Amino acid sequence: MLANTKTSEYFAQVKRHQRVGDFIVAHSTNSSNIYEEASSLLSFHEPITLLDIGCGYGNFTKALIPKLKPGSTCHGLDCRINFIEPFTEIVKAAGLRGKFFAIEAERMNLLASHSYDLVAAAFSLYFFPHQLNEIKRILKPNGILLAITHSNQGLNEFFDDLRGVIKSIAGRENIIFDIERKVASFCEENCLEFLRPHFEIVRMNEHPNQLVFNRDDMEDLLYYLDFRLDVMSEEEFLGDDLELNILKHEFFNHIRKRLRTKGIYTLNKEDAIFIGKHPK
Repeated sequence: MLANTKTSEYFAQVKRHQRVGDFIVAHSTNSSNIYEEASSLLSFHEPITLLDIGCGYGNFTKALIPKLKPGSTCHGLDCRINFIEPFTEIVKAAGLRGKFFAIEAERMNLLASHSYDLVAAAFSLYFFPHQLNEIKRILKPNGILLAITHSNQGLNEFFDDLRGVIKSIAGRENIIFDIERKVASFCEENCLEFLRPHFEIVRMNEHPNQLVFNRDDMEDLLYYLDFRLDVMSEEEFLGDDLELNILKHEFFNHIRKRLRTKGIYTLNKEDAIFIGKHPK
């Protein structure tokens, strides 16, 4: 169990992630659940062992569980220990065996070779694309990698607005955010090329989508963007000339004005699903 003094803090973070996920669903133009869409690409005839890398609170695993036969095992790997309990509860509720590895992806070398039938990674593999050889090592010879990632153009409107506000506050220009660099390393536009040398069979399913916020959705939009800023808050673009609280104040004022003036705020949320079979 987590320490009592930290439990409320940990679950507040989990609930925040879940609430943001609900906002994405509520404001998406694509009504298809991308996790369920990815799960539909799978078919198993016997129990398997699954590893969900960057599993978070288990959203992807939850969508994959209906595809798993009784007796299957679900492992989650995430460096954030606050996700241990919600992940293991999802697995336990499904009557499956589970385990959570509270480690960085760089420590996958601790996992046994050829031990997983399926490795899943939803919006996480761009943080550690250099670990693909390790993923191949832990997959069985007929194993599957199932990954979901963003388009390189994803959330461009948010990043461009943020760049504009930073320029007005700190005079900085041509900023490229660290998360943009990371996504560019494993994104819709280059994943086929990235995976083909490593798997005998590689397929891609596009998931076109936009997030649309109208004037009445101001609270939802600001909550979502506040979450995005907090995720980015440890990036190097913050410094002595740019404090997060000041940035948020100016940025939210900019967003409020834009939404009130135009009546709509749209974000590119195009994603893609990749499946690699039979590691080389």
